[in-house]
Amino acid sequence: GDPQQARRTAIKNLKLLGTAEREQLLKSADALVLAWRYEVNRHPAIVFDGRYVVYGLTDLDEAYALYRKWHEANDS
Repeated sequence: GDPQQARRTAIKNLKLLGTAEREQLLKSADALVLAWRYEVNRHPAIVFDGRYVVYGLTDLDEAYALYRKWHEANDS
């Protein structure tokens, strides 16, 4: 209920993190920023060329094949 107390608690907890935990937190934050930038709104999602998103697949080779097929059909 108290935003200032919540802030103090969050800062205290962040200071207790180890190096590996901090690195994981930064990677997670980076991933969230990229998802926001690419307007990814569900998962799983794989982004190609920083512009195109394939949803519903977790296999990179399969997603890439689908992306290439779509890209070739729409490259005219």
